[in-house]
Amino acid sequence: SSRRTVLIGASRAATMHRLFGTAKEKPKDPTLDDAVSSIDKRGGSVDARIQALDKQLASYKEQLKRTRPGLAQQRIKQRAAQVIKQKRMYEKQRDQLYSQAFNIDQAKFAQDTAKDTLQTVQVMKATSKALKKEYKRINLDELERVQDDMADRKSVV
Repeated sequence: SSRRTVLIGASRAATMHRLFGTAKEKPKDPTLDDAVSSIDKRGGSVDARIQALDKQLASYKEQLKRTRPGLAQQRIKQRAAQVIKQKRMYEKQRDQLYSQAFNIDQAKFAQDTAKDTLQTVQVMKATSKALKKEYKRINLDELERVQDDMADRKSVV
């Protein structure tokens, strides 16, 4: 009877999972380090595009030197102008990415500073507790007696 109940319960659970699915794992929140590495990766990609456009511009410049003035040279100039526009767009994107990375670095620095401060406070509390414990072990009467003995010896000499 109890075995049958367990089997029926397991069967119902399997049916429910098939109908409604199982709970999805909640994605973990991105960290500041994840964000910085993602931005750096994207910045590298944009830099590579800019370098490719620079090579294209150099190629157009060489073509302009070899081409006689006229329709062909005008076409090369138009293509170069388009490449320059693209390059400026990518440079703006790169600047935005670097400014985002800077802001994230600032937030990370603030977070690290807060952690360091918390750690410092914890160390100071532990040290204070240890000092109190040590001070309790000190016998002030014994200390006074030892100091008086030392003073007496100094006065004899």
